Amino acid sequence: MINDLYDMMAERGLTHSRRHFSTELLGAAHNYATTNRHGRPSDSALLHLIRWLYGRGRYILALYCLQKLVWPERPDRRLWSGR
Repeated sequence: MINDLYDMMAERGLTHSRRHFSTELLGAAHNYATTNRHGRPSDSALLHLIRWLYGRGRYILALYCLQKLVWPERPDRRLWSGR
């Protein structure tokens, strides 16, 4: 999941390295995204990311990450219906 989040943020130009992603976006140690590459970020790291995105006006991305925090077992669950 961290790989997916990193790729998503990098594609949008929000981060330029895993070190930057770990420290600035996740609020964790500089090697957090590298050593936890295939795992799920901690709740506190994910919450830091949500706050970071929200503070920069990236509301849809923040909502996407909030979904990962609230429903980690169902990452495909829709937040709202498309009606």
